[in-house]
Amino acid sequence: MTPTYFFLGFAYAHKSRFKEAVEEFEAARVTTERNAGAVAGLSYSYALAGRKDETVRLLRELEEGYKQPFVRFPTRVPAYRVAAIYMALGDKERALEGYKRTGRLDGLTQSGSCL
Repeated sequence: MTPTYFFLGFAYAHKSRFKEAVEEFEAARVTTERNAGAVAGLSYSYALAGRKDETVRLLRELEEGYKQPFVRFPTRVPAYRVAAIYMALGDKERALEGYKRTGRLDGLTQSGSCL
């Protein structure tokens, strides 16, 4: 994936510029169709933008992809990123479960489990 799309997507999302964030992550997804990070970033942007149906659809796509490791996605998304998506959806319980998998409740570590 071109890192520019990925990092711009998160930058726009954190500035509440959701339309631009979605555009960047969609471009990242087209550029590398099998990149779970692009799917997670797009799902996160949808959640922040209040687009729950799209968010849930992409979360299911990630979960289905992990049932067949390395077939759908050659890489895995760290649990804290999926937890952030659930937090953006307002699902604090599932977000907390994801953060617990990382070994830290602040969700800032890059170590820990992947979904």
